[in-house]
Amino acid sequence: MYPMTAPLLCQLAESFRIRSHEQVSTKRLHTTGDLSRHGIPLTVRCTGCGHEAELRGMALDQLCKARDWDRDLHSVRRRLKCGRCGSRKVEMLPHGEQR
Repeated sequence: MYPMTAPLLCQLAESFRIRSHEQVSTKRLHTTGDLSRHGIPLTVRCTGCGHEAELRGMALDQLCKARDWDRDLHSVRRRLKCGRCGSRKVEMLPHGEQR
């Protein structure tokens, strides 16, 4: 291994810290408005039959407004049901995230 000088180590550490912060993004997703604002779709998966659907944040927010539903994602999840089997046991994940 090559010996590293202190300035080079500091420069390397700073470079890593900056890159690692650029790659990590945290968004708080509590309401349908948060999804709409950040442009994040949801994958809704039925735990009974495995059917999946993608819901756009803006469409979900407009649905909640039209039906006068609470826009909190926990409340919305209780109202959704599977289009295939009719089960209300669904999980919601930001699009692309696996569980």
